[in-house]
Amino acid sequence: MFLKFELKKVKFHKDLVKKAKCKCDNCDKIYLREARGVSSTNIFPKKTFCNIKCRREFFKDCKVDGCNKNAYSAHLCKPHYIKKQRYGVTEGPKCQVCDGRSVNPKSKRNKQTTQKMNRIFKGLMCSQCYKDILRRYILFVLGNKCSCCGEKELNFLAIDHKFGGGSKERKIIGEKYFYYENIIKNIKKYQILCHNCNVGKWINKGKCPHKDAHV
Repeated sequence: MFLKFELKKVKFHKDLVKKAKCKCDNCDKIYLREARGVSSTNIFPKKTFCNIKCRREFFKDCKVDGCNKNAYSAHLCKPHYIKKQRYGVTEGPKCQVCDGRSVNPKSKRNKQTTQKMNRIFKGLMCSQCYKDILRRYILFVLGNKCSCCGEKELNFLAIDHKFGGGSKERKIIGEKYFYYENIIKNIKKYQILCHNCNVGKWINKGKCPHKDAHV
């Protein structure tokens, strides 16, 4: 904290040198800092420290309520600092599905994506929960079981392209919820396979090994 200006005699200087008298906001130590050419007190920061150790100790904790992480920059931990830079706020409204991730519809990175997020989410859910809901809906429409071996465990199931070309499509559309929205529009081109049948189909050049075993 800045207190006042003082004129002090310094070695190797004939004239008095202008110094700024400050108080450390961490250890309350009174110290002098360089102030030559400074005519206004506005140039000094609101928080002043006698050394770098005091500064690091003062800013060691994140200032967001309920966050116990160490500060990364600007008295914020790294996740909150990134949110502040990207969205302008450290904490947005919480997702009403998972109650964990914050919903930040005002992204500064991509205007087109931002407009779509505003239409879909409206501050209700995060993108990950929306993606999970779309996947569950696709599995429900396609029967909730592997079309080859009949596996029903949802964590074992995958969405498969009947005629191949899934990797190329993902590169064009993207891996986010846009990919699942495109599947819903063209649901007849897809089927459900468990991961075993899906990998077996890829290794066996488009045909599941189960079908060869039945022949």
